[in-house]
Amino acid sequence: MSLMRLAACLAPLSAAIWVASATAATGPSFDCAKASTPVDRAICGSPELSALDWDMAQAYRRAMDAAGERGAPLLRSQRRWLADRAKLCTGSGTDNPACLAAAYRARIAGLQVLGRPPADACAVLAETARAAGGFPEGRYGGELSHGLSLSGGPLHLDLDEEPLTREWANRLPLSEEFKDWSSNHLAQTMLRAETDPPVIVVQAFGGSLSCQRMEWFIRDAAGSWKAMEAPETPGDGEGYCYNEVGYLGEFEGAPALAVGRGQLEEASLRLLRLGRAGWEPRCTITVHYKSRLALTEEFCAGEPCATLRREAVGWAVAAAAQDGAEPTPPPGLAPSGFAGNADEGPMARLPTLGRTANADMLDFATGSPIFRFDGQGGPYLVRISKGTRGWRESDDYLVGIFRSGAGGTEPVAGYVVSKQRDGLDRLDVK
Repeated sequence: MSLMRLAACLAPLSAAIWVASATAATGPSFDCAKASTPVDRAICGSPELSALDWDMAQAYRRAMDAAGERGAPLLRSQRRWLADRAKLCTGSGTDNPACLAAAYRARIAGLQVLGRPPADACAVLAETARAAGGFPEGRYGGELSHGLSLSGGPLHLDLDEEPLTREWANRLPLSEEFKDWSSNHLAQTMLRAETDPPVIVVQAFGGSLSCQRMEWFIRDAAGSWKAMEAPETPGDGEGYCYNEVGYLGEFEGAPALAVGRGQLEEASLRLLRLGRAGWEPRCTITVHYKSRLALTEEFCAGEPCATLRREAVGWAVAAAAQDGAEPTPPPGLAPSGFAGNADEGPMARLPTLGRTANADMLDFATGSPIFRFDGQGGPYLVRISKGTRGWRESDDYLVGIFRSGAGGTEPVAGYVVSKQRDGLDRLDVK
């Protein structure tokens, strides 16, 4: 996983995982008059980042005090985190406050554990994830991997991704199967872990499920690169797909595979470490999240928008409560008697009134019912379902409001009501 992609995954981490108080100080932990790096200048230019820097410095001081004579590993982890922060959040358009804020919040969560860490490295990761509320705002599949890597603990994944050059393609004994698969997908890239022994992973992404294929190589005592047994063969050989992603990294000083899987109400991280006897499963951390529904997008003009907005959220909540059951009209709606084909024409897709939506699945589910609403300015035709695209189904509920007139059915308003994570429910380790 590249630093740029890692930055994109980390950027959305929200303030919900920030346990320390941002009101402890108005400035950072250093003198802004001496700020000389892009990161330092970004911190000095942002009240939020300044407060986070101060809080992180205080968390580090408390962790060092707690560590006492065992402070050397914590000092090394802090230096590594500072270097990772600089690489991750500067250059190539990634010099942004959201990236830096996410890195700081992850580190603050990590420092709450690292001052007096549990004896087992997996327990360190689990307690860090718990302190961070499970990193709820991360991208599905990468939330735990990215958050724990940036916490500065025993898992380190932020390695530089580079193109697979012709020279490296000739040096590495790539299998013909991998060559055939990757030739029809996105460009091959490689990651290098400078561990002992060094390991290289070549990967390619693509397909309708955004699958990721990986081949593993290890350098022998003579300096030659040899194909090595993969830690596992996911997806019946198709690779890690959809919301499951594999990452090359370092864990407890050895090469590691971290496999992240994420869905709205659950995320997991499975760790395998290369030992003397081969690949060893170390642990699986699973986070279960609470959830809630919230209005995330609205498309309405020239109508009683406030009334429609309020009703739309209530209808989506009622539809979610019926999920999997035979749909009945939500409160305030009645059967419409609509006799047309709603799966074709303007009622097949959420009306956005010419604007661009952030949600990427805007088709109503095939066969989803049409209701009638006799509210202000009505009557209206209302369609409610989860957003779809082909066979895929999202966690968003779409509410489309239409009016039937002499010229046909016309869109009136559209609403996206999204199911969102709402805090940590529980965390399991095995």
